Amino acid sequence: KEREQAELMDKMLQSKWDNEAKLQAMNDKFSRDMENLRKESEKRLKEQDSRLQNMADGKQKTLRDENKKKMDAFKKDLDVKKKEFETQHASLSSQLEQQKAEVKRIKELQ
Repeated sequence: KEREQAELMDKMLQSKWDNEAKLQAMNDKFSRDMENLRKESEKRLKEQDSRLQNMADGKQKTLRDENKKKMDAFKKDLDVKKKEFETQHASLSSQLEQQKAEVKRIKELQ
């Protein structure tokens, strides 16, 4: 009977050790899985952040390009208006010089 109890005790101890080993293996697998999930999550967050940054950079470049086009058009318009002004100024200056000469000529005739 003692031998049966000893065998039963051995079986129970062996079963306990087996269960502890299985539990430890499950814990180890769970820890590895959680670490892999953490790494995968970090990787995905970095990729998403990179995509968002690229989108923001692209949007910023688009805005810069649009602003440059607007500024170039404004400068072109300004150049046209400047040339028109210079032409008008030269014409008016010429007319003024002619009028001065005419006034001088009339004064000389009087």
